[in-house]
Amino acid sequence: MTALIGCLSGGPRPSGREGSAVSPQGVGGGGWVAGMRFRLAPTPAQEQGLLEHCSHARYVWNLAVEQH
Repeated sequence: MTALIGCLSGGPRPSGREGSAVSPQGVGGGGWVAGMRFRLAPTPAQEQGLLEHCSHARYVWNLAVEQH
């Protein structure tokens, strides 16, 4: 599951512009809420589906970066 963990936790971060942060005061409140981690124990079929989803998400992200 290393690839899955890297996919879910290593994604891009918001740019820090006002309105992109979620804080206890709501969107744009000036701070970050601490993240949460969950341990996954998927079946082999679920793991395959999650890895495929991460693959698609990375493809779309890279395509958007290339076009920007």
